[in-house]
Amino acid sequence: MLVLSRKISEAIRINEGIEITILGVSRGRVKLGFKAPQGVSIQRAEVAMAAAASEFDLEAAMPAVGSTEQTNSPRYEMLAAVVD
Repeated sequence: MLVLSRKISEAIRINEGIEITILGVSRGRVKLGFKAPQGVSIQRAEVAMAAAASEFDLEAAMPAVGSTEQTNSPRYEMLAAVVD
């Protein structure tokens, strides 16, 4: 995990099209602004995990350990993130 310090109104860029700006800090909370291309989905982690858990039967959807599907599947990466 990369850890960075930023001040209010400073930004972080990810690749060419994603920018995260620190909008404010108040009462122990950080307010972030996101700029991204229209096709990029941005969700809070707990929302994405809850959606993935309710959409899939995790045990049935996970490929066998060591299979090529396991490491090459975007679906596996999403499910692995939910399980972790």
